[in-house]
Amino acid sequence: MKLTILIFMALTIVGCQSSSSQTIAFERLSEDKVIINGDTLNKLEGNQYQKKNDSGKVEYEGTLLADKKEGRWITYYKDGSLCKEIDYSNGQQNGKFIWYFTNGSKQQEADVVNGIKHGEDKYWNKDGTLNSITTFENGEQIEIRAYKPNYINTTDTTTYNGDVIWKKE
Repeated sequence: MKLTILIFMALTIVGCQSSSSQTIAFERLSEDKVIINGDTLNKLEGNQYQKKNDSGKVEYEGTLLADKKEGRWITYYKDGSLCKEIDYSNGQQNGKFIWYFTNGSKQQEADVVNGIKHGEDKYWNKDGTLNSITTFENGEQIEIRAYKPNYINTTDTTTYNGDVIWKKE
């Protein structure tokens, strides 16, 4: 089960168009266009910017203040459905990181402080049931609690009830 949780956690860095934690490369082309990590974003109203994919659907969007990400940035799957919501403050992840399955149900929700996980990192199964909660302190894993069999490992039929399956010694 521990291996399954670790594999599940490793898979969280793969997903829709952008990673949850990355260094942001920024270049301003004009008042109405910027480049972030190689993607050209167009200015909308106020300080709102967005990137569209080749089919014209919004890939991601959010606010720039003083050329830094601010507030909630939203990423979409290629079909246009919600993929991630990430809170920023002064260009750094600060607040909630929420990732969704393509069916619209929540897959992960984590607390981030100054770009580092701090607090609970919750994972759900595709059916909406809680899978596990990992507790972090300043980016370091402290504890993992399991709730349901992991949807990735279909051979594990153990039912957990918030049991601690790993704890830092």
